[in-house]
Amino acid sequence: MHNISILGSTIGKKAISFINSNEVQVSVYAPKTSIASLFSNPVKFTNKSLFNKSTNSFNKSILVRDFKGDFFKEISKKESSVLIVDFYDEIYDLISSDSKDICVTKSNYLSHCKFESLIDKEWKKIVIGSEKYWEKWNKGCDSFSKNMPNDLKIILLEIYLPRFYKKKNGKIVKYSSKRLDIINKYNSVIKRCYAKFIESVKCRVISNFGNTIICQTPENEGTNYTDINEDFFREVAERISIKLDVKSKIKDTLQSKIEACLTNYSSLLSLEKIPTIIELHSYGKKKLETGKINEAMACERLIQVLHNSSVPLSVKIGDSKFGYGGIGVIIHEDCEIGDYVNIGSNVTLGGGRKIVDDTGNERTIPFIEDRVYIATGAKILGGITIGNHSIIGANSVVTKDIPPFSIVAGVPGKIINTINEKNIGEYCSYLYKSLSLEDCKKRMFGKNS
Repeated sequence: MHNISILGSTIGKKAISFINSNEVQVSVYAPKTSIASLFSNPVKFTNKSLFNKSTNSFNKSILVRDFKGDFFKEISKKESSVLIVDFYDEIYDLISSDSKDICVTKSNYLSHCKFESLIDKEWKKIVIGSEKYWEKWNKGCDSFSKNMPNDLKIILLEIYLPRFYKKKNGKIVKYSSKRLDIINKYNSVIKRCYAKFIESVKCRVISNFGNTIICQTPENEGTNYTDINEDFFREVAERISIKLDVKSKIKDTLQSKIEACLTNYSSLLSLEKIPTIIELHSYGKKKLETGKINEAMACERLIQVLHNSSVPLSVKIGDSKFGYGGIGVIIHEDCEIGDYVNIGSNVTLGGGRKIVDDTGNERTIPFIEDRVYIATGAKILGGITIGNHSIIGANSVVTKDIPPFSIVAGVPGKIINTINEKNIGEYCSYLYKSLSLEDCKKRMFGKNS
């Protein structure tokens, strides 16, 4: 059994999940932390209660590691024998107090904890790639080399930000020139980080991957560099297992995982993760299209067995998702759901009162337009339409048409607010998680505000 710590992006952590859990276990996961700040003096707050109130437990655990500067003590305490390192997340500025010899990674996690309210004016931002930045980074790298435990095996994953992404239609294309300029800037920094680390630290390097790293989030949906293709994770896992002399077979990707569920139900208990409702539904529909009825119906049954949900393959679902992969969801077989709809647990979209639409067609089943957030426990019943950019509150019971941009709550469900350009900040995270407020306004109202 290899006890592994990970310093870097989620790639190392996800890759390890493809290796048999009897062979490896992750004891410490340290993302969003630069080598430049990893070994500085500890940060001390005068208003610690403000920090505790302004961040959640996960973000706090990451930030506190950066604030303490005792990473090697942590992994020694966990008795890690292997440390996997990558600099895929080395894309953030630093913030430093030179008089106290303190440096902190200015990651997106830091922005949520009101850090600027907790420090004095002598703290300065250090721009990534600047001369001062490299001074701090090289110092951190040297500290890493001097303080690392002698018996710690270090594996360096030389991975760079993707230059390609997958469009909604499945086509792989290169990012726009504007986005590529940003990616190339970051990758030049990351390349220099790898070179310095290899020069300073005794490590085993894994590079020159056969699979191209491809972002699975379309460019117009925001930047999510960690949403990358499973084949790449699996190759990283294979390369790591060779370095660690792990003999067990690497776990399969999504397609093989679903087929394993279809042919060997008992193996479900040993699976690290089970396929989501969306994955099973889309896979089942593909089987239907190729005439493999039995396999398609098995996918539909797996949705019931694995997720305690009923989502027939006849349901029309766009590019949408279910919270926690789908739990306790009931959807009528004739229901239609648009794109980017987020459906919470224990939601019902079912038949009910007959509605005659403007064209004279009768409907008894709901139609959910694009960009709708349906919170846990909500019930949407009858031939109604839920307009785009609407939010249906938890445990609401909705039996009447809801116009676009509506906030609905209660039993029976009533419109308690309408989203507009003034209050969009309260609601945009429900509908556009990866976009800035200005981009949300542009998408929702068709102009800059």
